[in-house]
Amino acid sequence: MLKLYPDKEYRKKVIEIAKKSMHKEIDIKRDEFIITRKDGEQRYIALSVYNIIHEMKPTNLQIIQGEDITDLKKVEEELIKNENKFRELAESIHDVFLAMDRNFNCTYWNEASERLTGISAEEALGKSIYDIFPDIKDTKVEKLFIDILEKQKPDYIEHYYQVGNTNYIFEINAYPTRDGI
Repeated sequence: MLKLYPDKEYRKKVIEIAKKSMHKEIDIKRDEFIITRKDGEQRYIALSVYNIIHEMKPTNLQIIQGEDITDLKKVEEELIKNENKFRELAESIHDVFLAMDRNFNCTYWNEASERLTGISAEEALGKSIYDIFPDIKDTKVEKLFIDILEKQKPDYIEHYYQVGNTNYIFEINAYPTRDGI
């Protein structure tokens, strides 16, 4: 077990959280903060205060638990960094780029998708592809998506589609993912 050398800030935070939680009708309070060990290393700490409730009122008895979550925070920061890289890449693509879950609900919608369709990402995200493109039902595009989910292999087709008064020929490249297409 990693021995933490709580500094003044840590002790101050524990007392502050304990006092706050005693005067509220809550049974759990959690907070995160950084401490500095004696060797100078900074660590992330999650502090949980559990009030013991008796007859629907907090008592004077509390359990305070501190947990070193530094490794978890590092993984979280790396995930955020990778997500930002993905978003930067996806937004730099001039082609329409979207993602769907297994139920064909839109989970990603880039700026090129917005420009072409006039539908904002905010409007598209979470909506069924059938709501966004009602004409997709019973087309080779729908069949492509269904086949990709079933076979878990990428595929592509060319498809004619009208957006507004303009006819387009789309080359649709679709790839299976863990979560959909």
